[in-house]
Amino acid sequence: MTYFEFIKEKPTLYGSTTDQNYKQRIGTYQPCFNKYTNTMCYFFMAKNGRKTQYGFTLKRAFHLFRFGKLSTNPEKGNPDNYISYDKSPP
Repeated sequence: MTYFEFIKEKPTLYGSTTDQNYKQRIGTYQPCFNKYTNTMCYFFMAKNGRKTQYGFTLKRAFHLFRFGKLSTNPEKGNPDNYISYDKSPP
């Protein structure tokens, strides 16, 4: 898929990314309009369906999609498919 096809389709993406606070976000990323930048951006959607403040531009979304970090496969957005890290001491 080329960048122009990606911009035209704006698919819902699934996968895992890390935000600025080094917290892993696993789930769905949907294209939404960002009123502050007056452009379309991808935002992480919480489990309850609300849009969070964590997002990135279409160019960054395409870059993550092209290198396999995000996918159009819904199974990549399922947290059960990832290894959980327990911080509690043994």
